[in-house]
Amino acid sequence: MYRVNAPGHFKMNLEAELCIQLTNIDSFLNATKCSWVKRYLDNTNTSKWKLFYQKILEKYGDSLLFECNISNTILHEIANKNIFLSDVISAWSDVTHNLETQTSSKTFLWNNKDITSNNKTFFYKDWYERSI
Repeated sequence: MYRVNAPGHFKMNLEAELCIQLTNIDSFLNATKCSWVKRYLDNTNTSKWKLFYQKILEKYGDSLLFECNISNTILHEIANKNIFLSDVISAWSDVTHNLETQTSSKTFLWNNKDITSNNKTFFYKDWYERSI
């Protein structure tokens, strides 16, 4: 319960209380989408929803896709107008990109937004399966 001791005092207390209770909605949504990726990448998860998305993503490298440095324009192509999948991959890419260090020596060639030809990335499933 708030008391009004001076003009504006109630308002300042109420704003401070509201600021403490609010969550950054963008961060919350990105965290939710990233938790979906963690469940997708869990090898013990055999849910039917996972099989559906595996079928969509297998031609792009399936779980490898979540380790690639991909751009948002390529995400929409890969997701084939699946807004949910595009949003999830985009959130994962944004979060993991912010966590990467500049000293990392591991660079994926497949689906890498920095390695393109005619504005398209590369992924050859047969080469990936043969560890080329």
